[in-house]
Amino acid sequence: MELNTLIAECTAYDFKVMLEEKKPKSWLKSVSAFANGLGGSLFFGIDNDRIIFASTDTPNVGDHDGDMSETKLIERQQKILNLIKESPTITGKKMSETLSVSQRTIERDLSTLQKKGVLKREGKDNDGKWVISE
Repeated sequence: MELNTLIAECTAYDFKVMLEEKKPKSWLKSVSAFANGLGGSLFFGIDNDRIIFASTDTPNVGDHDGDMSETKLIERQQKILNLIKESPTITGKKMSETLSVSQRTIERDLSTLQKKGVLKREGKDNDGKWVISE
């Protein structure tokens, strides 16, 4: 049985890839929202696409020394890079529409790609372009 058939992220459930001890704000927001509403459940070790991660590592962790082939990326991040290759000025909104995910999910993936050194932004937010590191 697949997780997709059992549960979906909604107002009563929230998925987190990992418990970020150094960034409690990232998950305490959900705890607070549940406490102020009808309650809910946090599922750690699952991303927004319901991909389960059994280890304590983030899903995209890889040894990165400048060679993008050694960096492990999830499928959606590879798709984001392909969209950027086709159109370096593409917006987060357009990416989210194309990939059928929320803008927040795209923002998280873009942030991850930038932290890994795979991607950088040149120019202003509304007038810049994405540059993929070689």
